[in-house]
Amino acid sequence: MYRMKERIKQFMDYKALNAADLADTIGVQRSNVSHVVNGRNNPSSTFIEKLLLTFPELNARWLITGEGEMVAQQIDIVKAEKAEPSRKPDLFTSSHGETKISAAPKPAHSSDRKSIERIVILYDDSTFKDYRP
Repeated sequence: MYRMKERIKQFMDYKALNAADLADTIGVQRSNVSHVVNGRNNPSSTFIEKLLLTFPELNARWLITGEGEMVAQQIDIVKAEKAEPSRKPDLFTSSHGETKISAAPKPAHSSDRKSIERIVILYDDSTFKDYRP
Protein backbone atom coordinates (compact mmCIF):
# COMPACT_ATOMS: atom_id res chain seq x y z
CA MET A 1 0.00 0.00 0.00
CA TYR A 2 1.28 3.45 -0.91
CA ARG A 3 1.90 6.04 1.73
CA MET A 4 0.94 9.65 1.10
CA LYS A 5 4.52 10.61 0.19
CA GLU A 6 4.45 8.06 -2.65
CA ARG A 7 1.12 9.44 -3.86
CA ILE A 8 2.54 12.97 -3.81
CA LYS A 9 5.56 11.75 -5.82
CA GLN A 10 3.21 10.00 -8.26
CA PHE A 11 1.21 13.21 -8.73
CA MET A 12 4.44 15.20 -9.21
CA ASP A 13 5.46 12.74 -11.94
CA TYR A 14 2.00 13.06 -13.52
CA LYS A 15 2.35 16.88 -13.59
CA ALA A 16 6.07 16.70 -14.53
CA LEU A 17 7.06 18.74 -11.46
CA ASN A 18 10.18 18.40 -9.36
CA ALA A 19 10.18 19.28 -5.64
CA ALA A 20 11.28 22.88 -6.23
CA ASP A 21 8.60 23.43 -8.90
CA LEU A 22 5.88 22.00 -6.67
CA ALA A 23 6.99 24.15 -3.72
CA ASP A 24 6.97 27.31 -5.84
CA THR A 25 3.60 26.42 -7.38
CA ILE A 26 1.76 25.75 -4.10
CA GLY A 27 3.57 28.46 -2.13
CA VAL A 28 5.58 26.52 0.44
CA GLN A 29 9.29 26.37 1.20
CA ARG A 30 11.27 24.07 -1.05
CA SER A 31 12.65 22.23 1.95
CA ASN A 32 9.07 21.49 3.04
CA VAL A 33 8.37 19.53 -0.16
CA SER A 34 11.78 17.87 -0.05
CA HIS A 35 11.24 16.67 3.52
CA VAL A 36 7.78 15.31 2.67
CA VAL A 37 8.80 13.37 -0.46
CA ASN A 38 11.93 12.02 1.25
CA GLY A 39 9.89 10.78 4.20
CA ARG A 40 11.51 12.99 6.84
CA ASN A 41 8.22 14.78 7.63
CA ASN A 42 4.59 14.01 7.06
CA PRO A 43 2.71 16.66 5.07
CA SER A 44 0.92 19.20 7.26
CA SER A 45 -2.75 20.01 6.83
CA THR A 46 -1.69 23.37 5.37
CA PHE A 47 0.54 21.60 2.84
CA ILE A 48 -2.31 19.30 1.80
CA GLU A 49 -4.77 22.21 1.61
CA LYS A 50 -2.43 24.24 -0.62
CA LEU A 51 -1.84 21.21 -2.83
CA LEU A 52 -5.58 20.56 -3.25
CA LEU A 53 -6.45 24.24 -3.82
CA THR A 54 -3.70 24.65 -6.40
CA PHE A 55 -4.59 21.44 -8.22
CA PRO A 56 -8.40 21.10 -8.08
CA GLU A 57 -8.24 18.05 -10.35
CA LEU A 58 -6.31 16.14 -7.66
CA ASN A 59 -8.67 13.72 -5.93
CA ALA A 60 -8.44 14.44 -2.18
CA ARG A 61 -9.69 10.97 -1.24
CA TRP A 62 -6.96 9.37 -3.34
CA LEU A 63 -4.30 11.66 -1.91
CA ILE A 64 -5.23 10.96 1.70
CA THR A 65 -6.38 7.32 1.61
CA GLY A 66 -5.19 5.94 -1.73
CA GLU A 67 -8.78 5.10 -2.70
CA GLY A 68 -10.18 6.01 -6.10
CA GLU A 69 -8.43 7.65 -9.02
CA MET A 70 -5.60 10.18 -8.75
CA VAL A 71 -7.37 12.73 -10.93
CA ALA A 72 -11.07 13.46 -10.38
CA GLN A 73 -13.38 12.39 -13.19
CA GLN A 74 -14.90 15.10 -15.41
CA ILE A 75 -18.67 15.18 -15.96
CA ASP A 76 -19.55 14.62 -19.60
CA ILE A 77 -21.99 17.51 -20.10
CA VAL A 78 -22.70 16.65 -23.75
CA LYS A 79 -24.10 13.22 -22.78
CA ALA A 80 -26.10 14.78 -19.94
CA GLU A 81 -27.65 17.33 -22.30
CA LYS A 82 -28.60 14.61 -24.80
CA ALA A 83 -30.21 12.55 -22.05
CA GLU A 84 -32.10 15.56 -20.60
CA PRO A 85 -32.15 18.32 -23.25
CA SER A 86 -34.59 20.50 -21.31
CA ARG A 87 -32.38 20.67 -18.21
CA LYS A 88 -28.92 22.16 -18.54
CA PRO A 89 -26.48 22.01 -15.63
CA ASP A 90 -26.09 25.16 -13.56
CA LEU A 91 -22.67 26.75 -13.62
CA PHE A 92 -23.04 27.89 -10.03
CA THR A 93 -24.86 26.31 -7.13
CA SER A 94 -25.25 27.72 -3.67
CA SER A 95 -24.55 25.52 -0.69
CA HIS A 96 -24.83 27.03 2.80
CA GLY A 97 -24.19 30.51 1.42
CA GLU A 98 -21.11 29.47 -0.57
CA THR A 99 -20.91 29.70 -4.33
CA LYS A 100 -19.37 26.68 -5.98
CA ILE A 101 -18.74 25.78 -9.60
CA SER A 102 -20.57 22.54 -10.33
CA ALA A 103 -20.12 21.99 -14.07
CA ALA A 104 -19.32 23.92 -17.22
CA PRO A 105 -20.42 22.94 -20.71
CA LYS A 106 -17.77 21.88 -23.20
CA PRO A 107 -17.31 24.11 -26.27
CA ALA A 108 -18.99 22.92 -29.47
CA HIS A 109 -15.95 23.34 -31.72
CA SER A 110 -12.33 22.59 -31.01
CA SER A 111 -11.37 26.09 -32.22
CA ASP A 112 -13.56 27.54 -29.43
CA ARG A 113 -11.66 25.71 -26.67
CA LYS A 114 -10.21 27.93 -24.02
CA SER A 115 -8.48 27.00 -20.84
CA ILE A 116 -8.95 28.66 -17.50
CA GLU A 117 -5.88 30.59 -16.48
CA ARG A 118 -7.05 31.99 -13.17
CA ILE A 119 -10.10 32.23 -10.89
CA VAL A 120 -10.27 34.98 -8.27
CA ILE A 121 -12.96 34.97 -5.58
CA LEU A 122 -13.53 38.29 -3.85
CA TYR A 123 -15.08 38.32 -0.38
CA ASP A 124 -17.05 41.16 1.21
CA ASP A 125 -14.36 41.62 3.89
CA SER A 126 -11.88 42.71 1.15
CA THR A 127 -10.01 39.40 1.14
CA PHE A 128 -9.70 37.11 -1.83
CA LYS A 129 -8.63 33.63 -2.93
CA ASP A 130 -6.64 33.16 -6.10
CA TYR A 131 -6.88 29.77 -7.84
CA ARG A 132 -4.67 28.72 -10.74
CA PRO A 133 -4.90 25.33 -12.51
